[in-house]
Amino acid sequence: MDFKKLASGIYERSKALILHPKEEWRVIEEENVTMALVVRNFLLPLLLVATLASLLGRIIQKVNIGLDGNLLLADGLREFFGFLLSVYACTYLVNELVKSFGGEKNLRRSASLVIYSTVPSLVVSMITGLVPALYPLGVLGLYSFYLFYVGIPVLFDIPEQKHVGFFLTSALLMIIVFAFVRYFLTTFLMAFA
Repeated sequence: MDFKKLASGIYERSKALILHPKEEWRVIEEENVTMALVVRNFLLPLLLVATLASLLGRIIQKVNIGLDGNLLLADGLREFFGFLLSVYACTYLVNELVKSFGGEKNLRRSASLVIYSTVPSLVVSMITGLVPALYPLGVLGLYSFYLFYVGIPVLFDIPEQKHVGFFLTSALLMIIVFAFVRYFLTTFLMAFA
């Protein structure tokens, strides 16, 4: 695997989604890429970098007060697997929800919509994880919801009058899923700490 090409592809796709989302969603819509490929070649590397940046930021921040390596590792695992599990759960929920709003179910497109719309959140978490003093910039991660909203009409043929309802329902479900998974994994890992 050519890591330089992979990193360049992730960078270009992320930049295009953030700067020109409507055009990039059209490019994504024309691609015939499986969910597994999007996860392997886009989400996992981006998520790994975000998790490592967050862990490095915590190490730098706590260098003067001591570190508990087990807690740090557990927290990193919780972040990584929690995000990954949440994305999978959200993909399947969005896919089921599409039919309720007059669209056609398509797991590949649901995965693309959910995964690619997380780009701003992951980029912001890299920055705020590495430099915790910039934590207030975390609000920029909300741009993920805009990307999701813009991607809906490109990837799915949902009637226009149901577009906002689909977006609001999906967004609410995704927030609940991410919060539940985070809470569950935190509780589970703290039981062993």
